[in-house]
Amino acid sequence: MKNLTLTEKKAKLEELKAAAETLAAEYNEADAYYMALAAGEEPEGEEPRKLSAVMADIKKAEGDYKTLSMDVLYDECRASSNPMQELIKRLTYTTISAKPVKPDGVPDADYTVLSVAEGSAYVDIIHFGNAIKTATKWFPRLQRLNHELHNVVSKRVKGVTGTYVMSAEAASLDMGKNPCADKNLQAILQTIADEMLGKDVAKLEARDAGFIRETYASTGRGKNAVKCQGDKEFALTMARMLNRVITKCDYVIESKNYTKK
Repeated sequence: MKNLTLTEKKAKLEELKAAAETLAAEYNEADAYYMALAAGEEPEGEEPRKLSAVMADIKKAEGDYKTLSMDVLYDECRASSNPMQELIKRLTYTTISAKPVKPDGVPDADYTVLSVAEGSAYVDIIHFGNAIKTATKWFPRLQRLNHELHNVVSKRVKGVTGTYVMSAEAASLDMGKNPCADKNLQAILQTIADEMLGKDVAKLEARDAGFIRETYASTGRGKNAVKCQGDKEFALTMARMLNRVITKCDYVIESKNYTKK
């Protein structure tokens, strides 16, 4: 698919979605056949393919669609005057997935059928930065800041263990004294934004540094674990913050106990 034009890629996406829908229909027919067989009935027609085989083809179609959809987004962003800004402005690309749902017109059914629906996935700005050969400008500083934030969490939650791996280029950067203090963090984030998007494209505010700080760590899988972000996750957090700045929208608080007044 690498030699396809953008128009051809978009047409291929439609083909992949149609193929996934056909496979989902095949899966539903096969499922009905094998359910009838299990109930001691004699279903009509030839024995269909095994469900696992059909599902494997569905997963392949989903994966091919996701890869090509991301490629289409990359092509469209490359064609803009500021590819990284366009990528962060859009932030997601379309995916498809086959999910079990109640059959149409039968809301009380005690069974489900597969139905193909569109979804979305976040972009990988490190991958795109490498593709357009700009990541070397901003990634080392972002990686070093990730290390500094990791250390802050470790110090605040005593007993956090583990190591953080970063490149020699990132390790050699002097981030200054107390880089994660509020004003210093905002200044470093502004430097990364300027390196990523160009000077004065995104003017950061104190609340943007606050977004980074408040979303950096989360509850880990272990009973007493704190999860810090890896480089890819942190790059996405940075992209989500820059998306707010570029699109001039507001942050939203999500909480069952929070009501906006």
